[in-house]
Amino acid sequence: MNMLRAFIFLVFTVTFGLADQKLASASDLGYQTGDTITFECLDWFHGNWTNGPTCKETGEELAIIYGTDNFLYCGLDIADQQIYDALVQMAKLEKTWQCRVPMSPAREFYVPFTIPIWGVVEDDHFHLDNHVNFIFHVEKGKIIAASVYPVRDRFQFGKVGSLISMHGPVRWFQRHAFHRMLDEAEHKPQGKVLGDGSSQSGEAGMGTTIAFCILSSLVTLLGTAVLYQRKLKPQLIKKCMKNR
Repeated sequence: MNMLRAFIFLVFTVTFGLADQKLASASDLGYQTGDTITFECLDWFHGNWTNGPTCKETGEELAIIYGTDNFLYCGLDIADQQIYDALVQMAKLEKTWQCRVPMSPAREFYVPFTIPIWGVVEDDHFHLDNHVNFIFHVEKGKIIAASVYPVRDRFQFGKVGSLISMHGPVRWFQRHAFHRMLDEAEHKPQGKVLGDGSSQSGEAGMGTTIAFCILSSLVTLLGTAVLYQRKLKPQLIKKCMKNR
């Protein structure tokens, strides 16, 4: 009976262990294609981390869509002299617009980047380049690099009360090179494609198969132990008693 209890305990241990592992894996999947991601920036005036820029048109934070190549547009409102002066300092490279994006949904680690302001400052106004490219590198559903850089387009006139129309493409690449996420996703037709290009249904099927094999082995061993305890052992004892 001690052996039987040991096998029962082992079955429960493995079963609940697999369940915990599955939950842990689910929470560690990282971003999935289509997730909306906001980022944080250092406050220009107080130096603490706060929300990213708010777009004048929508009143919402500037956000990116994980794994989706698209075109970003955000109107930057020069609402007062303080904001204007900060932009002037950045255009003169006396100050930087430091930001960070969460590496994963857990928001425990961040990838830094800067939003560059390129322009020409005049006496009472400036001309800012309003075209910026957003580039992200990902691996296994996590952002591992981010970069924002200006591309010469149109230098927009700006002063207090103006709206700078920041715009540009957002592109996503796999790992450390420039292989687009979309290129790899096209070759993964089965299951839901995750941020790292792997198939969620394939991974889930693999885990289910392994769990089934382990449980089947344990059940077989348990059945063998029960058979030995209930039938074979009494027969062996009876046979030994007769041979004495």
